[in-house]
Amino acid sequence: MQLVLSARGINSLEKSGVVHRHIKNEADQTVILNIDHHNFVIPPKSGFLLSNFRRFCQHLYLEILDSDGFDLIVADPPWENKSVKRKKSYDMIDETALLQAPIPKLAKPGCLVALWVTNNDRLKDFAACELFPAWGIKHIGTWIWLKVTNTGDTVTDIHHRHKKPYELLLLGRYEGQGDNLKHMSAQPPESYVLLSVPCCLHSKKVPLEDVLSPYLPASPRCLELFARNLWPGWTSWGMEALKHQNSIFFEETPPGFHGTKRAT
Repeated sequence: MQLVLSARGINSLEKSGVVHRHIKNEADQTVILNIDHHNFVIPPKSGFLLSNFRRFCQHLYLEILDSDGFDLIVADPPWENKSVKRKKSYDMIDETALLQAPIPKLAKPGCLVALWVTNNDRLKDFAACELFPAWGIKHIGTWIWLKVTNTGDTVTDIHHRHKKPYELLLLGRYEGQGDNLKHMSAQPPESYVLLSVPCCLHSKKVPLEDVLSPYLPASPRCLELFARNLWPGWTSWGMEALKHQNSIFFEETPPGFHGTKRAT
């Protein structure tokens, strides 16, 4: 099965009709999105919206919004970073702009929010003490993703001055109006360590759905903000939401495998 859109150039996504539209694969299997002869792997039951942050906050969030809202929102903002600023490797966002993110309009009461933050103490304090309250989020825990090699060693020395072998994940609940948390069967632990070998693709985070599923309702609606890849059953927003979905990052699977592609 193929979903095919034509475009004049891979760098002219607006001309392809892909930008500023919520595009969904409603099939139970992977489909291929073709843009100017480049193939992108779109997982089953997934959708994405490509736009800049300003337009998303102003009105484009309505493209992915329905009456129920989301049960899980994961966000990985491009926080300001001296190294990135020096190398100009990607566009960063001023943290105060994040205060305008339409989380309260996207979140269902009781929604679990997971926010990736850098190890910068100032930004951690801002996220927990200013950003979460502005979104109506109650901070309930801080988890650690510890990155290790195939042999079990940390990817860098734990005491490295600049490059730490771990990242932080702040967890919170959107409370909405009144006491809406009673229906949640369990709360995530206040502290937890995720241990994994990181993907070779830059900035690709560890998958969270399985580890967070005990703290979500059955068949949750999940959203990723500032996404760089897609997940089956999820909605993803970000200007780079297709970045890691290019078919060059996938390999064909043997006959009989459930699905047509898998990540390498």
